[in-house]
Amino acid sequence: MILLIDVGNTRIKAGFFQPGQAIRNPCVVTLLHDQIHRLPEQVRTLCRQHALGDRIAGALGVSVASETVGHHLDEHLKNAFDIQARWLDGATPVPGMVNHYDNPARLGADRWLAMVGIAGLAGDEPVLLATFGTATTVDALSKQGETHHFLGGLILPGPDLMRHALTSGTARLPHADITLAAFPCHTHQAIATGIAAAQAGAVCRQYSALFRQTGRPPVVLCSGGGWPAVEAEIQASLLDRQRELKLPQREARWIEAPVLDGLARVASSAQHDTLR
Repeated sequence: MILLIDVGNTRIKAGFFQPGQAIRNPCVVTLLHDQIHRLPEQVRTLCRQHALGDRIAGALGVSVASETVGHHLDEHLKNAFDIQARWLDGATPVPGMVNHYDNPARLGADRWLAMVGIAGLAGDEPVLLATFGTATTVDALSKQGETHHFLGGLILPGPDLMRHALTSGTARLPHADITLAAFPCHTHQAIATGIAAAQAGAVCRQYSALFRQTGRPPVVLCSGGGWPAVEAEIQASLLDRQRELKLPQREARWIEAPVLDGLARVASSAQHDTLR
């Protein structure tokens, strides 16, 4: 069994890939950074519960967290499974994928592997992936012939980071809930609706841009822990944009762990047969 690891700014996700399989196992472990020490225990528990086998032969991962987090994680993997993770970056080559970033090595590895993970989910249609974490990213993928092209995308503060900025940067604005309204009449509503509207605006901007670029309506996929705070606004705004452009009505679709899906695809390729 190959352990797949996605280290974000706040959380760590881990999944499993069995060599010879087409896709990863759907089981996912999610931990906060200060719970890293619990990862081996959680991995063993899931392996027992789902009969995944008791041997972790290697690990493949991406990290956007500090080097300290990565070092601690490597220590726990070494002690528990006698393995060390192979960490990928935005320049990692993947068959059938082209990275159009000016300097792929400067691209966040999580963004690149997420693109690898969603390639093929929408067939030949262009795809927009919006991930609502500590930061929100809105990235575009198109397909030409048999090749998927990562075109680039946006980075902006995520919903919680926007909310925190307003709470900590102003004297009297509260930490708002997620109640939304067309015309907010109290401060909590004004903040929550403003945050959701900003996130939806970024998604709709890129939706229009990708449609103009490819001439085809994109499939919109969404991920990340901030999704519940913005889901209603994004779905409504996206349908409005589709009506304006006279395109078929199609809501955004949730996917749980596109980065782990991308890691599984890399793990299955011949160039990463050996992860030890």
